[in-house]
Amino acid sequence: MVCAVMLLALGVFSVLAIAQESSTTATGPANGRGPLILASGIAVRALALDSRANMYLTTASAGNRVFTLTGLADLASNAKAAVPATPKLALIAGTGTSGSLGDGGDALGAQFDLSLNSFVLRSGIAVAPDGTLFVADTMNSTIRRVAGSDSSEPGIVRSLVGRWASRQAVTLSEPLGLALDRAGNLYIADHAAGAIDLLPAATDSAAAGNQLIVLAHVASPANLALTFDGSKLFVASPGNGAVFSIDTQTRTILPVAGFQTQANQAPNAPVCSLSTATSTATEPVCPAGVAVDGRGNLFVADANSGRILRVDATSSQVTAVASGLKFPGEMSFDTRGNLYVAEQGANQVLQFAGIGQDVSNLTITPPAPLPPPPAPRVCPSTAPFNFCDQPTGGATAPQAFTLTNNTGTAVSGLAFSFTGANPTDFQAPGNSCGTSLQSGSSCTINVDFAPTTTGTRSATLSVTDSAGDSATADVSGTGDDYQLTLNGSPQEQSVFQGGTVTFKFNVTPDANFGGDVTIVCPPNMPPLTTCTQNPTTVSVSPGTPTAFSVTFATTFDGILGGSMTSGSLPLSSPDKRGHHGSWPFLLFWVPVAVLILLSDDWLTRRLPANFSHARAPRLVWTSLLLAVGAAVLMAGCKKHSVPTNLNTPIGVTNLTIQGGAQNAGRGVTIILDVVAH
Repeated sequence: MVCAVMLLALGVFSVLAIAQESSTTATGPANGRGPLILASGIAVRALALDSRANMYLTTASAGNRVFTLTGLADLASNAKAAVPATPKLALIAGTGTSGSLGDGGDALGAQFDLSLNSFVLRSGIAVAPDGTLFVADTMNSTIRRVAGSDSSEPGIVRSLVGRWASRQAVTLSEPLGLALDRAGNLYIADHAAGAIDLLPAATDSAAAGNQLIVLAHVASPANLALTFDGSKLFVASPGNGAVFSIDTQTRTILPVAGFQTQANQAPNAPVCSLSTATSTATEPVCPAGVAVDGRGNLFVADANSGRILRVDATSSQVTAVASGLKFPGEMSFDTRGNLYVAEQGANQVLQFAGIGQDVSNLTITPPAPLPPPPAPRVCPSTAPFNFCDQPTGGATAPQAFTLTNNTGTAVSGLAFSFTGANPTDFQAPGNSCGTSLQSGSSCTINVDFAPTTTGTRSATLSVTDSAGDSATADVSGTGDDYQLTLNGSPQEQSVFQGGTVTFKFNVTPDANFGGDVTIVCPPNMPPLTTCTQNPTTVSVSPGTPTAFSVTFATTFDGILGGSMTSGSLPLSSPDKRGHHGSWPFLLFWVPVAVLILLSDDWLTRRLPANFSHARAPRLVWTSLLLAVGAAVLMAGCKKHSVPTNLNTPIGVTNLTIQGGAQNAGRGVTIILDVVAH
């Protein structure tokens, strides 16, 4: 059955590799070359590229299916060959039947319900480096995932989020455009809901349990494009002609110059007229597709005028880099700056070679944004990767930044540094990179925030190699502070042996510090003394001192602060007194020795006649018996010594009460004076 479906699909589409330069259907980039026609006869709607320039696409002619078009790189490199290469079209998901069945099974047997009838509102697709495919199943209000070849279940389709997935706090209405960053985070344009949603770590096999997040609200979003480092997301709204940029870290939304919302349109007049006539100067732009090259320059497909417009990343200047196209739509860049365009009005797939800038040899991808800290702590929205708050003198947990070598050769001589406003407030305690990185490989750089003072701090992580290539990532954080102070108690207090004394303190935060502070007793307390914190953890709000106390209890004659504590006392201590259990032996043997001494004749007459020692002197017998008794006595003393010093020693001790929060400690010194009972 699967083979039959594939043959049918291949029969529907006649893929022609017309490896030629065209000067009649479009004007090319500045070098005078026209676009290369990669394939024709395909009514392409959505398209996406993987890292090897394999194309994934949907078509209006064969709905509810996803195909892959391979061999494009070979085709482009052999465009003038006598026998040009032919790309291969293969079905990878969908039966063509509208529906929602198939989760947990082979993607070729799954049903989809895609939106493909419009030139501007289409079900988007995105592909991960391992070939895992994400599909906006628009009419099912669901995002489906087809596992890649390197996963534990290759080719299996599952609902990731939406109506047919596990329940989420955020619901999907009409998902259209998709964009996937290199960290595996999936961005979704929900057209009907007017929202851009984010699914963190969507490439993770356990992502079905992740929570969908509303990143921003944008009117009628349809098409998305991410910068290569994932720091900026571009959103096109064909319904009103607007294009916006969203900072993925701070969630700041800004209109793109030259693509503001068209407020002067006639009532109910669509911005995207999609007529066959050439646009005029007054006709609004219809942003039917967006793409970003390796250096952050934005390209917009204007379906109204048939042009490709370029927005410079630095100057924001808008220029037309191609024209004469018939309803250009979805676009995508490869890492070498080649732009792939679905020319919807001509049912063709085009490649504009070198129209964009290639990806930097080295790129740094920051980790996913940190979750909001627990109240009452706050995390100011400062760009771009924000470590949130951290008390001075401590350091945050390290965060893994990913360094990628995008070239075809290994790089060497890697060097890491921090520059910018506050470079000493950030550090890289470790990395897996070493000094070289193989072609196409990635490694991680662990970065933490260790503020030297309070306030907003920022820096730039920079990596360079021996060839002069470089990559950067901006980081920021807020330094704050807290202190432990005495609260009405004198610094030095006296206590009798066996008594208790309480010191009162405050945790005093600055205007930014908040959270839990753990109170720790000093380790150098006098012997036979205990310490009790009340409470052990102090919850602090910014700018508000919070009280706690520490009580010390001392011991006298084994009684600790009014309670018997003999069970916790030492079992032995230096002592010259023996245990009374040895004295009965001494009291017994001394009288016996005296009797023997006084009764020598009586004892001698009663011993056997042949006993050789019967007539031994009385002194010998007496000495022998006394020696045995002494030995018993000494053994008893050694084995049964008992404690006699059961009191906290008298004297003055300097103690430090410690507080700890977010790997940053604070202390306050007190003096404990123990006096005689």
